Amino acid sequence: MSRDGQDHWRPDAPKRRWTLGLWSSAIFHICLVVIPIAGAKAVSVVMGDKLYTYEATDSAKQQTRAALDALAEGILTTHDRRLEWDNKVAAALMAGDIAGARGLMLFSPNIVDPQGRTQILRDAGGASDAEIESGALNLLTPGTRARYATSVPLLARQTSAQSMVRPRAGAYVAGDVADFEAAAVADIENPQADHLRFVLMSQPIIRAGQMSPDALTGTAVLTAALNANAVRPEFRDALSALAEAALPRTRFREEAARRGVALQERGQALDAAYRATLTRDAVAAFDSALARIGKMGADAGGPGAINLLRHARRLDDLSKLGLIAATNPDRGAALARALPLSGALPLAGRGALDITPEFAIPAVIALIALLLIAFTALMTAAQAVAHALENVGIVRPEEQAPRPKRGAKLIREFQR
Repeated sequence: MSRDGQDHWRPDAPKRRWTLGLWSSAIFHICLVVIPIAGAKAVSVVMGDKLYTYEATDSAKQQTRAALDALAEGILTTHDRRLEWDNKVAAALMAGDIAGARGLMLFSPNIVDPQGRTQILRDAGGASDAEIESGALNLLTPGTRARYATSVPLLARQTSAQSMVRPRAGAYVAGDVADFEAAAVADIENPQADHLRFVLMSQPIIRAGQMSPDALTGTAVLTAALNANAVRPEFRDALSALAEAALPRTRFREEAARRGVALQERGQALDAAYRATLTRDAVAAFDSALARIGKMGADAGGPGAINLLRHARRLDDLSKLGLIAATNPDRGAALARALPLSGALPLAGRGALDITPEFAIPAVIALIALLLIAFTALMTAAQAVAHALENVGIVRPEEQAPRPKRGAKLIREFQR
């Protein structure tokens, strides 16, 4: 209550309430819900390796080569680096890994001893791959040099068109109906049967003409890698999951049982059950993985592609390893043979950053939500400070305009 000039009491004017606190609280709590959702979506794009494109551009080739050169510096560990390098070249030649042997030659200026490096660069007379290979040839021991000259087509002797031609991986030889029938019966009756191998061998038989040449080559490379035990367990599990999605084993058994497996009609029943079980989208994903493996075989050769597959841990690694095979096949094959399975090789495949709407939209939403939280927090703090200063009397609220004393005026008029 306050007192007017005529000794009359009147109520104080109500103080104006600032409603920003209510709005800021609502915005704050909404943003707390939005940020985890949008952030999780953006992180899933990054973790799913959907933020990069792995096209074999000139820039990707240079960046990948620089990363491979850095990795190559640690592949020789003995005191006599020149002898160790020579032995690795000889081992690659004996294994039929032409790309790996040439890659070791191209790495030679970076990995041999300083005296050998000086000799190679002096004999090379330039920095092209053909010149480095020719210069490194003189540094090999006579036996390895002779084997290399007879086994590897020298780059200096090839034309620009021929230099792009590399030995492809062996073509896949599909089985026949009898092979499919025997494998299908084993897959149905034996719970321990390798379903991945069954899908690999059956796809070219049942879907003849529907698989691309790269997918068929990938089938041959992957089959050879499995036979050589050159596939990491986690990568094999990922491939097995693709095979299971493409041809669910339980549903295949149910379809085969429903159609019957009479001896005289077993082949037709199994074929029909197989076709009825195939899942179109999953089959396309399985074919895509096989095609990427087949492209690696075309770029780096069969042995080189198998060695590259040894370093794959996830399906996403196929894009990175495929970029290495497409841009630096010889260097990639050499490192695939020499490096330990530490996961470092796939990281050398440097893709180009591609900000897609799938990533940009949730990222922008999360950023806006963070800014709103910061803004509301600052405004709430400013309001709290202002109220605290007002309560201690340091800052006085703006003086209200005097209200007209209508009641007192009426009383005075009535007294008259």
